[in-house]
Amino acid sequence: GDYVVVPRTTDYLMVSDEKTPLFEMNSKGEVLQEIEIDGTKIDDAESISIDNNSLYIAASVSFTKAGVIKNKRKKLVQLKRDEKRWVYYRELNLYEVISFLSESKETDDETRRYLAKALQETTINIEAHQVRDNALYLGFKTPLNSAGQSVILKIDDLESLFSGTPAHAKIWKSFRLIDESSKSVMTLSDMLFIGNKIYLTGVDTFNGNSSSGLWELDVDSDQVSNLQSFTGYRAEGIAI
Repeated sequence: GDYVVVPRTTDYLMVSDEKTPLFEMNSKGEVLQEIEIDGTKIDDAESISIDNNSLYIAASVSFTKAGVIKNKRKKLVQLKRDEKRWVYYRELNLYEVISFLSESKETDDETRRYLAKALQETTINIEAHQVRDNALYLGFKTPLNSAGQSVILKIDDLESLFSGTPAHAKIWKSFRLIDESSKSVMTLSDMLFIGNKIYLTGVDTFNGNSSSGLWELDVDSDQVSNLQSFTGYRAEGIAI
């Protein structure tokens, strides 16, 4: 799951990968209410972001252990603010977008190979996203790229994408999340854009340990700094 700050409040909106509704939580960590959204049918919701008057919820686009992917796991759902309520507005099939990009001659070779491998090996797992300046950024937990790095995919012109225009995208950033205390390479679990910095959480996927970390990525220099390590639990989300 993941969470974001509710604009002009000290409360948070959360999504869970176990249940469909939104949850409202205060700054003390107390769940205030479940919020049902008519028309929203999504499974394994892993990330949530706010951009202007829109709330976006993305599913993981991941395969089950049986090697199938449910339709409800393929979605990016957009909600709009209606007075004090969030209401369903529209949705996008992220699986179809990624499949198209993995085959399109307009996609650069590196990006096409990465996405094709993620689908063919059924290792695709999108744990993070942000919508910013009409672009959709997708953070992949798995797979790592051929250099053992985590990947952020940038999809241009989200508004046109909702209208059915063919997608244009590229791997925007690739980096290693190395935990300084354990020296483990961790996988991306969430990201938060603040100015020219991106704050990243990662978890120890390969060793099966309950440990995680927090990193800062400088967008201009591509420098990644491990800010803190967390042992004993897995950090799945980050918010201001």
